[in-house]
Amino acid sequence: MVAAIGLSLAVRFAAVRPDPDFDPGSFRLDVLNGSGAPRMGRAVADVLSRRGFQVYRVGNADSLHERTKLIERRSTDGRNAARLADHLGVQHQLWVFAVGARRLPEVVVGIDSASFVDVSVVVGLDHELFFPGVVTLR
Repeated sequence: MVAAIGLSLAVRFAAVRPDPDFDPGSFRLDVLNGSGAPRMGRAVADVLSRRGFQVYRVGNADSLHERTKLIERRSTDGRNAARLADHLGVQHQLWVFAVGARRLPEVVVGIDSASFVDVSVVVGLDHELFFPGVVTLR
């Protein structure tokens, strides 16, 4: 009985496994800096490029954003932004067990048929959560 409960808890709270079918090269992104930190958009774009994503444009957001946001530009159901959010999500762990709620960037749908990108990444004030250690060059 105790072993069954232990196994059940281990399966339920085990670390989230990455999607083996996730291909970063299939995502076309633009990155907008909404964090207020100079050149943070470029720094995040560089990280995403090193991870294999296709970054086509870097710019500034129209306003300051509290949360990092992924804006779906192609699909009305938001599937591209949701998959990217799942990939960027953060789960705190204690040994192999997940601790607390999994943190994800905010996902919104903002279709832009004139845009070449699949998802716009708006870097928010919480950028350190999803892109730890990112520093801007002066």
